[in-house]
Amino acid sequence: MNNRVGILSVFILLSFLGLTYMVYANSFNTYNYTEVNKSLFKVISNDNLVTSEGTGFAIDSNKILTCYHVVKYSTKIVLQDMNGSELTAKLISYDSLTDLAVLEIDESVQPLQISYEEQNSSKVIVAHQNLIEKGTVVDSNLTLANSPVDFLKLIKLSGPNITYGSSGGPILNQDGQVIGIIVAKMDEKNVTYTCAIPFCDVKKVLNQIMSGKPYKHKKLGIKVQELNSLPSSKGLVVTETTANSPAYMNLFPNDEILEINSYSVASISDLSYRMLIDSELLVWDLKVKRNGKVITISINT
Repeated sequence: MNNRVGILSVFILLSFLGLTYMVYANSFNTYNYTEVNKSLFKVISNDNLVTSEGTGFAIDSNKILTCYHVVKYSTKIVLQDMNGSELTAKLISYDSLTDLAVLEIDESVQPLQISYEEQNSSKVIVAHQNLIEKGTVVDSNLTLANSPVDFLKLIKLSGPNITYGSSGGPILNQDGQVIGIIVAKMDEKNVTYTCAIPFCDVKKVLNQIMSGKPYKHKKLGIKVQELNSLPSSKGLVVTETTANSPAYMNLFPNDEILEINSYSVASISDLSYRMLIDSELLVWDLKVKRNGKVITISINT
């Protein structure tokens, strides 16, 4: 059986480009999208050796959200607004698994409104500040689609090319609410897509790091392989459990995990997604195939 060893990684298939910035918009409702520029910033991160650039946007009067990979190694962080004015920022909290980072500034700025609701519309706005274009509004026709990428079901956007420096830019709905944040590009069948994390999936993480506290992700304590050699072989096979972990003495090598909390688990992406979405559940119910029999196991997480 051609099992593929899976490794829980953070966006390993996406080359994290310090993804330059203007607001792309359709004529949605009556919302004035040029107002978005007041909340957008170029994030300049310096680690004494390399300077990287990204985008950030205000989520509170003195807090800016960006991507963690943009500021990960920074010793100095500077923000530039659309007028070229500079603000000094400091990193107060982050979550490396979801690539989110919260910066704090001394000044007061205009925050954008965040929506944690799942989005059904195919029309969205990609906002990223271009200090040369200074907030030009350009028509665009973007599509919204969930795509299981790595461990998150990312928003996959087709439309204008997003260039270097766009990581950390907000994705907005037709009401001007931020529904996600740009994290990377991905190439699929000779088409380049922009990928964004949907806020509906990371609400708990974002609320926690906004308070300046780290988010503790659940860990089952297992190593797994994907069963993908045959169409009928879908699921994960346990190869190892960690002593004193939730899975220890509940799951064993060669157990096949079929479902978690009534949701099918066909890949490591599915497993990691459930661990994020169901993180507040104290007990997880796993449907497992063991020695040819399907059983249900309850694990205290």
